[in-house]
Amino acid sequence: MKPRDKMLSLAYAIACLIAMSGLIIIVCSALAPKNAQAASDMTVMDQSEGPLYDLPGGVNSYIATERSTNRAYIVVESDRGIAITPYLDEDGDQAIIDRP
Repeated sequence: MKPRDKMLSLAYAIACLIAMSGLIIIVCSALAPKNAQAASDMTVMDQSEGPLYDLPGGVNSYIATERSTNRAYIVVESDRGIAITPYLDEDGDQAIIDRP
């Protein structure tokens, strides 16, 4: 294979990688709004006892329940993002909250 052919093959491979990356980004961004609908299935419960944990400033936590299953989750949010973790009862099972 000539050096010129090797350079063309390398350029073609790089162009293919860039095109695939662009395609993946477009597909992922098109699917993202569907994931945002999951937040409408959560309800935030009143928390009269204060925060769940002693967290640094700018970080908030609360308990949210999924409407369809009544399963509880701990939601921790900050300027860097949101983390959702199952809220466990004393037996280590995910807590199920009764509706009022």
